[in-house]
Amino acid sequence: MMSQEFSLPTIPTESASYEVLLWLREPGDQLTQGDPLVLVRSPHAEWLIPSPATGQLDAQLVATGAQCGLETPFVRIMTASHSPAIPSSPPSPPMRVSPVARRIAAAAGVELSGIDGSGPSGRILKRDVLAATGIEAAPTPQSVVPSTATPPSVVAPPAAPLIEAPMQHRSELPIAMSALEVDMSAIHAFCQRADAGGPPARAIAPTPLACIAYIALAALRHHPRINSAWTERGILMRRRVHLAFLGGTSTTVIADAQDLNVRGLTRALSRQADSGTQACTFAIATLAAANWLATPPPPPGASCLLGIGPPTIRPIVLADRQPERIATRPIVVLTLAFDARLIDQAQADQFLCDIQARIEQFEHENLVYNRSLHTIVQQHRFEDAVV
Repeated sequence: MMSQEFSLPTIPTESASYEVLLWLREPGDQLTQGDPLVLVRSPHAEWLIPSPATGQLDAQLVATGAQCGLETPFVRIMTASHSPAIPSSPPSPPMRVSPVARRIAAAAGVELSGIDGSGPSGRILKRDVLAATGIEAAPTPQSVVPSTATPPSVVAPPAAPLIEAPMQHRSELPIAMSALEVDMSAIHAFCQRADAGGPPARAIAPTPLACIAYIALAALRHHPRINSAWTERGILMRRRVHLAFLGGTSTTVIADAQDLNVRGLTRALSRQADSGTQACTFAIATLAAANWLATPPPPPGASCLLGIGPPTIRPIVLADRQPERIATRPIVVLTLAFDARLIDQAQADQFLCDIQARIEQFEHENLVYNRSLHTIVQQHRFEDAVV
């Protein structure tokens, strides 16, 4: 018997190092060339590395969780002296399996080595494991729009009361953020005029938070991807908006918020009913400090959260008329925390810029105070779009 160290086989990726996820054999175990030995991960996929030789596992040279380069020995095997440890031909490529297919195979007790993959470069996919186990995949609904360039989009039926939950735990989602400053003078002036004139009968005066929510709901119709969700079938484009307000320790969820105007949103916020966030599709949070990095991630069910910082009185230069002059204005920082799988930075910036323009040019006098947002939407003929 002689001891020999082995490096990782050639893996068809551009990664220079791999993380060792799980050793499938312990020191002292007998190995046959090609037996599953160790599971490693690159930034793009997981790889099952087979045993490079027949013999006894002498030592694991790379610990679980450590990085291993292509030229770094990762295992030492005691092989028979009369049997060459390294074959003259290059080793067979590692088995390529998607994480979903691996979990299904482990639950069903199916050996992946006996399954032919139908994915790129022979990768074993979910459908291959389901076909091998005899389990029929769920039928694809007629509303799924197939596409080869982007994930399929699913249009939610208007009467669907529930929102599909995301595929992963919220802490595992790739959350990105974008922020900008907004002048709140127009909204503050509207709220002061409403307080001075008195609200209609059995109504309450509007608040700046309700005005921002009203503007965000109107902007969502021009940016439907903000209200979408990531599901196993694809990207779900949702027409209805279930709005969650996060403030301190209380949470208020307003179902079908797209049908409410400023007065309706103000009344709904005044109730302060803690309804949870399980059915929300979009969220708004009020921040206690001006630090936009403290914006929380979107709650379960929502892909985006709009953070509203406290107003700060700051001097700004007014260049809309000559000569230029300096005036103080209430400035608020708006932050959008979004799921980076669904929305890119350009889409997030466009949504924030749309809200900024609507806030700074807020002209509510042209809308009847008690008119429903549904009627306004019909007049402007906003249409949902499938991205």
